[in-house]
Amino acid sequence: IVGMGYYVYYRTQLSNAVLTNQLESSVRSKAEEQLSTTSKEQAALLNGFFESMGNNISTLSKIEKSMFSEEKRLIMVIFWDSSVSLFRLSSGTWDNSNTEVASIFIPADVELTDKLVSKLNVVKQTELIAPAILVDNPDIIAIYFGGTSKETVYFPNIDLANIVPPDFDITGRLWYVAASPDKNPDGNVVWSTPYQDAALNGLVITTSVPVFDSSNKFQGVSAMDIQLNRITSLISAIHIGDTGYALLIDKDNRLIALPEAGYKDFGVT
Repeated sequence: IVGMGYYVYYRTQLSNAVLTNQLESSVRSKAEEQLSTTSKEQAALLNGFFESMGNNISTLSKIEKSMFSEEKRLIMVIFWDSSVSLFRLSSGTWDNSNTEVASIFIPADVELTDKLVSKLNVVKQTELIAPAILVDNPDIIAIYFGGTSKETVYFPNIDLANIVPPDFDITGRLWYVAASPDKNPDGNVVWSTPYQDAALNGLVITTSVPVFDSSNKFQGVSAMDIQLNRITSLISAIHIGDTGYALLIDKDNRLIALPEAGYKDFGVT
């Protein structure tokens, strides 16, 4: 009787262990499947967001290239004349009226030559396109063009000449250097690392692309500042099981998005 009792107990424990292992394996498999599916779905969603933004700036650069190709024809149509509309501030920098769609800035050490006047007259016509992109994409904070002569055309008009210093050199900005032919010979759309915007727009990333004329001569860089608040919200809304969550880091392991629970779990302040 004792031997039989021990045998029944042993077999019962063995069966329970097998069933427990099978249950754990099944739960683990389902959890992994859910995690994998959710990850792929959200990655596709996030990738679509960045691809859309990249397409916007790429399309704008192609339009600008086309405009430079038609420079002589375009300047014959009096759309805007920089030689008349620009004026010097007491600091020596060139400025335009705050009532215009775009801000214009030229450093104090740059002269307004005929060549630069013609170039600005062409680039300024992007205001027929850029405002619509801003309206259709609320995540885009600004669209701007930085030229090889250090000129800047910035949408929306934020009175740029009274914000940046008189010697501000846009050609030295990281997003400009990264997109220029020396660093980007294939002319690809490039992305900056995420950073906290000085104008309190939260986490921001800049995408930029070089602009060439019909002779493939480098004219400058077009760029967009994109706030990542919506990306952060999307990441925070992802739930895995009862307590699981998602986080987003960049290729250099910098944290971009993490829900409140994650800050507690990882001890991040």
